Amino acid sequence: MTTLTLKSGDGFGLEISDEMESGRYGSVRLRSCLGEASKKVYSLDLDQLVSQLEKMVRALSGAAEMQSLEDDFRIRFEMLSLGHVRVEAALVDHFPSSEFKTAGEIDQSFLPPFIADARNLALVPYWKDTQ
Repeated sequence: MTTLTLKSGDGFGLEISDEMESGRYGSVRLRSCLGEASKKVYSLDLDQLVSQLEKMVRALSGAAEMQSLEDDFRIRFEMLSLGHVRVEAALVDHFPSSEFKTAGEIDQSFLPPFIADARNLALVPYWKDTQ
């Protein structure tokens, strides 16, 4: 099992793990200063997120987003001024309807190690071959 982690000093925390054998499901845990939530999510396209993050880091502007196939997990990175990056994430339960949202700011220097770790996660979107 590999875990991708991102934390900030303002209570924001994100963990994505590839703990399921099929590579189709991941485990996501979000933290804020008010609490935490976790959920198994289906089909995350980390390759696309990594590509968007790399472009954002090179340009020092822009945004990168990812959501699960069933829209029960969303994350968005946005480059701000002075090298800060706003990170917003949400976990959604559709039945019963509830949503846990959290956000925080990190320094842009956190992104290259996060990108490198994301490449090591064995999660595969449903439309890509797992072999």
